[in-house]
Amino acid sequence: MAFGETISKEETNCLRITNFILTVARDVVRKRFDLLYPPSTLETTVQSNWTKIEELQQRKLITSKQVALLFTQKGEVSASLDIKTMVVLMTCLTHNCSFELPEGADTTLDADLLRLRWYRTEITYISEVTMEKFETRWYSISQAVLRLGGERYTDVCNQLKTAPLHASDS
Repeated sequence: MAFGETISKEETNCLRITNFILTVARDVVRKRFDLLYPPSTLETTVQSNWTKIEELQQRKLITSKQVALLFTQKGEVSASLDIKTMVVLMTCLTHNCSFELPEGADTTLDADLLRLRWYRTEITYISEVTMEKFETRWYSISQAVLRLGGERYTDVCNQLKTAPLHASDS
């Protein structure tokens, strides 16, 4: 697409999924992260899991910059972390350090976190999403968001699916 051209439906679908993941899904993951690792105890948790965190760095699942944020930030550290980092910490420090896309029938907490991480990684490498893939991904992401964050996210999940991407789109 050249500058100034109208974007295709497939590109719009990609932008909608990206917006959904970077706003709503990230918010849900942050809230889960802060429940599991309250800001008041995060530093202690990181210190007691230092060997695991070093291993995660060696496997390039978390960067030294991200680890530094765990120690230097006061308050809600999650505000400075991306979905991928929070999910790596939540799953690898507790028990499960797999990053495959879970089966659709697996609706456990870890599966939903991994699902959101998977789609967050996927949007880095794509620029278009067919309508069929859009519907499938939107359903999978929104169901994970609802299970992790609760029914209070129902309206925003439904609204973002068709809302204008920019004020000039309305």
